[in-house]
Order: sequence, then C-alpha cells, then structure tokens
Amino acid sequence: MKLDPEIKEEFVSEVKLISKELNIELQKIIETKLESTQHFTNFGQKVDRIYGTCTTLGFMEIGKYLLSIKDLSYMAGDSENRRGHEKAFRLLVSCLKYLEEVPRVIESEEAMDKIRFNMNLDAKKVDVINRKEFFSITKKSCD
Repeated sequence: MKLDPEIKEEFVSEVKLISKELNIELQKIIETKLESTQHFTNFGQKVDRIYGTCTTLGFMEIGKYLLSIKDLSYMAGDSENRRGHEKAFRLLVSCLKYLEEVPRVIESEEAMDKIRFNMNLDAKKVDVINRKEFFSITKKSCD
C-alpha cells in the first residue's frame, strides 16, 4: 500500500514511540514478577493506539493482529491467573518484535509475507489462551 510520505513518516514515528512505551510496560511486568495486572492493561491501551492508526490507514492484517493482542492484554489485566499471565507475556514480547518490523512491512508486501504467518499463528494462540486461561473474563476492552 502506498502512503503519502509525510503520513508514513508520522506513522513510523508513532509506532517507534509507542514501542518504547510498550517495552517499558514489559519491563515493569518483569519487575513485578507478572503480579501487577495494571501493566498488562497499560500494554493493551498502548497497542490500541497503534491498532487504531493501522486500521485507519488500511493495514488491516496488522490491525487484526493488534486487536487480538489488545484483547489479550485487557483480559490478562483483569485476571489473577498466573499461568495465563506467563503465556500472555510471551505473546506481548512477540508483539513488540513485530512492531519493530512495521517500517519495513508497510513498504513491502514481501516483508509483510515474512511475518504474516507468525502474526496469524500468534493470533490463534491468543484465542486459545483467552478461552483456556481467561475464560471467565468478559472484558475485552477498556470499559
């Protein structure tokens, strides 16, 4: 997809800035030994900002993936399930890695092809975790 260079530059800058914020949230999750659920919720809120921009700009595959991560983050933030937190954390780390690829992905369908499979696989993992670990949580967004 071709974007206006100015819009693309702004989008890439936003993703880089939010990625730094996401990294801080992951560090806080580690520091609190996965016990502070607020940092899972914070992660979801920050992902939501990128999700909205992706869908607005037409990057629907990335948006769909980020929606699943956002939901996972909110559900983990509303749960005390330690095993669920551990599984969610691993996927949040993967999310950050995929976001690092965004500047290349928005330029090249070939680059998108390289991460598409893994993003779809992770989205399926999110669905399984949500059903198995967070089955009692109905909140999937910041209500």
